[in-house]
Amino acid sequence: MYGCKASANLCCCNASIVKPKGGPKGKVYTEEDWNTEANENAQGADAYRYSKVAAEREAWEISKKHKFELVTICPTFVLGPVISNRADATSILEVKGLIEGTNDSVMPWVCDVRDIARAHILAAEVPSAKGRYLVSQDSTVPVKTLTDTLSKHFPNFKFAEGKESEAKHVIDNSKVQKGLGLSIHPWQESIIDMATTLIQRGIAKPVSK
Repeated sequence: MYGCKASANLCCCNASIVKPKGGPKGKVYTEEDWNTEANENAQGADAYRYSKVAAEREAWEISKKHKFELVTICPTFVLGPVISNRADATSILEVKGLIEGTNDSVMPWVCDVRDIARAHILAAEVPSAKGRYLVSQDSTVPVKTLTDTLSKHFPNFKFAEGKESEAKHVIDNSKVQKGLGLSIHPWQESIIDMATTLIQRGIAKPVSK
């Protein structure tokens, strides 16, 4: 609960919004979308997606039943600086692989961990905060683009090549920017800060050229 406003905010996931197959060609996702492909019989990654859908839907049912306002924050694949030596999170493992040259595939829908944190604070502080908020870059960031950026910033290290693909506009992130006043970190800053802190903490060990 926050202040006099009977409310709560919850971190969900874009898995509750984005369909596994990406939806129709040219689809741009908004907070109005739900992942309708996920179901209780899903396996593997689809089971994870279903858990996110089920959890958020249940949260909305509870808020209606007990009559309190709920705000959900739905981030995409999380980049940004790490603040501990814990190395079992999916985003850390995947970026660690990019740095060490053992992984050339990373989710192209990305956001910054600092934006997620700030969105939670704003959701509690802004009186008009309501509903769901997508926290993400509005376009995909191809893996090749990420690794090229790392190579330019760290010229003495050799990174995974990464697969080339076209950046696509996939998310409308205007609601969180206009409604909560959130400024989205540039993705370049997110990946460089993440790589820097992973290397500094010894979580990732880059290969010298």
